[in-house]
Amino acid sequence: MARKRNIPAACVLGLPVLTVGVFVLGGCQRSLFSDTADRTPFDRYDRIQNQYAVPFVYDEYGTRVPNLRARLLPRD
Repeated sequence: MARKRNIPAACVLGLPVLTVGVFVLGGCQRSLFSDTADRTPFDRYDRIQNQYAVPFVYDEYGTRVPNLRARLLPRD
């Protein structure tokens, strides 16, 4: 007769908690790209041509919103 192994409850519950904890703590690191770094070659080209538009602005409530209007305007 095969003997059934009992896995301790701490291992069964601890492994998922540990896995989630690793991913949550990994998200608390600094961002990979800085806010001032060029994201695309187009951003770099706009900076060289002195036509760069900031990617985000703050609205009247202080909320950071994408600066779509300035970035999508036709360039001179």
